[in-house]
Amino acid sequence: MAMTGPINILFSAICVLALSCVPGAAETRNVATAAAFLDAYRDAAPGDRIVLEAGNYGSVRLEGGGGAPGQPVIIAARTSADPAQFSGLVLKEVSHVVVQGLLLDYTFTPKDELRAKPFVVESSRDVTLRGLIVDGDMAHDLNAASDGLPAGFGLTVARTDGLTLENSQIRRFWRGLSVRESKDLRITGNDLYAQRMDGMNFAQVENVLIEANTIRDFDRSTDKRDHADMIQFWTAYTTAPSRNITIRGNLLHSGTGRFTQSIFMGNELVQRGKAGEEMYYRNVTIENNLIINAHKHGIALGASIGVRIANNTLVHNPASDGDRNILALYRPQLGVIDASRDVRVENNIAAKFNLREGRDDWTMAGNITVQDAAVLKPNHYATLFIGMDAMDPGSFRPKPGGPLDGTGIGADVGRWQ
Repeated sequence: MAMTGPINILFSAICVLALSCVPGAAETRNVATAAAFLDAYRDAAPGDRIVLEAGNYGSVRLEGGGGAPGQPVIIAARTSADPAQFSGLVLKEVSHVVVQGLLLDYTFTPKDELRAKPFVVESSRDVTLRGLIVDGDMAHDLNAASDGLPAGFGLTVARTDGLTLENSQIRRFWRGLSVRESKDLRITGNDLYAQRMDGMNFAQVENVLIEANTIRDFDRSTDKRDHADMIQFWTAYTTAPSRNITIRGNLLHSGTGRFTQSIFMGNELVQRGKAGEEMYYRNVTIENNLIINAHKHGIALGASIGVRIANNTLVHNPASDGDRNILALYRPQLGVIDASRDVRVENNIAAKFNLREGRDDWTMAGNITVQDAAVLKPNHYATLFIGMDAMDPGSFRPKPGGPLDGTGIGADVGRWQ
């Protein structure tokens, strides 16, 4: 039977109502100046894309605004061959924003503080930084302790919920990445090198994934009391512990640079007697990392509850040795502070394991102590690995038919061939 008039009218009304609920089509706005960029961002609706032409945009501050869940405002360089360049970029109280393909290029001036922070994400939500080049500079005309060494912070993140940093490069800073009082962090696929002090530094953070990054070739001083770490967590001056941390599948390689600590999670408040279990790290997983370095703190974990350290390979890089003739100081070791609870350390390779025996809530299995000092003594690198070239991470794969072959002990080194 054919539809009557009223039914047709009702159907049309429903269609009109449904169409009125569909969001407007996202717009693409092309800009070529800092002023045009600020105007475009101010006017952007969820899902809009702002494309930046090549050029120097100087120092820009974006405060407030952004997109919506599933509809971020995207800020992107038109081309990676000649990306838009910023000398400073601050994102404060923004939400649902993606920044991709930019060159963040810091230039030191003698009036700057050594720890200047030109690139900041603060008090924001759901921010993605993708495919960035964050380029630092050397201090000069400052003082004898700093001149000729990297200065400034590469990227600073504070009080932010939901941050992704992926497939980016951070180079030549006093500290590459600094994150505090933030949660829901994904730091993946990045390359950090030529830092002076820290590659990545975290305090009072939650729900953190640090995966598939390369941190390498530090440019630091060995005679100015530098305390360099590739990945560092700390509790000093904080009010809550970091928790739910996964450090997985990273290459930490001192390369041709000087030695550093590799993964160092000191718990200063507990160690100094200023806090108890309320400040223990919670739920820490460190797995499948390859560490090639020349400092005993290969993996060093302070007071924690709920620890899993598995399938990591820690080997020595002679090119990064210091000046003191102390073999033990330059061989990466693995240790967990005695006060920790619910600890599993399994299938790791290191020069030494500093672990407490005889604890009911500690499990230690399948760990192998290795050495590169005497070829005729047990577990020398030459008997375990296909090579021992510290400049070639792939050489630390198990030797076919050797003691490690088929055991599943150590990191999956093949990914770094």
